[in-house]
Amino acid sequence: LNESPNDSRVAITPNTIKHYQKLGLDVVVEANAGAAAGFSDNDYQQANARVSKDRKEILQNASVLVALN
Repeated sequence: LNESPNDSRVAITPNTIKHYQKLGLDVVVEANAGAAAGFSDNDYQQANARVSKDRKEILQNASVLVALN
């Protein structure tokens, strides 16, 4: 999910997506989630993640949620 606008960290990078996919997981990233950390939506799409602008849909359908605390 897209973190606080004051935080430049991101819970998952495009590089780590392949690790989740090897576990059989489909990865959905909220639009602009990695922007503050320097990752574009296109970077996530090139790593075979789906980018969604619908936070409610992501939360309703997620089996696993990765976020910063």
